[in-house]
Amino acid sequence: MPKKQFKEAEELLNQVLAQPHIEAGVQWETEADLAQVWDGQGRIVEAEKQYLKAISTIEQARQSINHEEFAIEFSFQWNRDLR
Repeated sequence: MPKKQFKEAEELLNQVLAQPHIEAGVQWETEADLAQVWDGQGRIVEAEKQYLKAISTIEQARQSINHEEFAIEFSFQWNRDLR
């Protein structure tokens, strides 16, 4: 990516991340893309923090899915036991 496009890419990615209700999949990919932009600019410390943020977003989404699956399973089991 030519240097002149780094600034444009960073602005666009930050616009996506500024959305109030961003889906987790879009969020972590955008965070990782922003880290890649910063890495390409030699902004290694910022890029590393952003990569870690993307990983954290993935972990939070995974935990949310596991929690929802457990809640559905528990609800199903509870309803079945009442019958």
